[in-house]
Amino acid sequence: MPFKNFLGYDRGPDGTPVINPEQAETVRRIYRHYLEGMSIPQIAASLDADGILTPRRKHNWSHTTIQSILTNEKYKGDALLQKSYTVDFLTKEVKPNHGEVPQYYVTDFHPAIIDPETWELTQAEFATRGNGRRERVFTGKVYCAHCGAAYGSKTWHSTSKYRAIIWQCNQKFAVPHPKKMPILRDEQLQATFQSALAQLIKQRGLIDWKLLQIVLTDSSELEIQAAEQGAEVEIATKLIERAINANAHQSQNQEDYQKCFTQLETRQREAINAYEATRAEIERRTGIKATLNHYRRTLTTLDSVGDFNPATFHALCQRIEIAPSGEATVIWKDGTSTPEQ
Repeated sequence: MPFKNFLGYDRGPDGTPVINPEQAETVRRIYRHYLEGMSIPQIAASLDADGILTPRRKHNWSHTTIQSILTNEKYKGDALLQKSYTVDFLTKEVKPNHGEVPQYYVTDFHPAIIDPETWELTQAEFATRGNGRRERVFTGKVYCAHCGAAYGSKTWHSTSKYRAIIWQCNQKFAVPHPKKMPILRDEQLQATFQSALAQLIKQRGLIDWKLLQIVLTDSSELEIQAAEQGAEVEIATKLIERAINANAHQSQNQEDYQKCFTQLETRQREAINAYEATRAEIERRTGIKATLNHYRRTLTTLDSVGDFNPATFHALCQRIEIAPSGEATVIWKDGTSTPEQ
């Protein structure tokens, strides 16, 4: 671990990472703000405004730095070993590891700054947001029920006293739409969410949380499948190593050797692809589990609707779909929906 450029940890007496309390609080702040709905540029501006230094002990936080902090498994105490490998020990050429050599994921490798559930929840949110450059509360959350495209924000009368932020379908003029399509303001979207939330609070006692977890997040069979696929990767890798070693020490027909090597290489690549696909699905379900837990905690602690709260909105709402008629449907993070009444 490059301690000089890694926020939150110092090198301990024995060379292992120990938490730097002051820097760790900055890391937790970044995760907290992100899950409350702040965009990465907004987080950067907030840190700069408070004079908090970057991992390199400089001012001016970058998008890349914050993104790296939000996606690094080391903050939950884990480590992915052999992210890169040395191609040539003489030239010391190093390349990213894309499956050429085995990688090893070690849990509880060192003290965690971010608890595993918060980290998984952040990854799920990050996958939903894309590049993480959300600037407004409703960016990436409102969609056209007619064409499926996202609603984007536009500024009307930007230089006059009538300046206003409005929302409309991004594909309104690119693909055929009804002549009159809804144009919405923040206040209308907030009211839509608040109304749907009031209905959700009334019905929350009917939610079968245990069944939701089983249906949406169970990955026990996938874990068995991944173990089998991982074993196949190891077998294929050992067969390749054995073939290379035999060819180096025994006289062989090179055409036959190349044919055999190509078959083994194909077998290894297919095994790696299958394993990675299964692991990706396991990670997806782990993210859903973290999202559902956060959804449940947020929903069960609400006494009433209250004023619009961006953190509550992001914790509960997956998306809002707007029909050409203007009717809205709120899709919750448990997969259920509440139509406008």
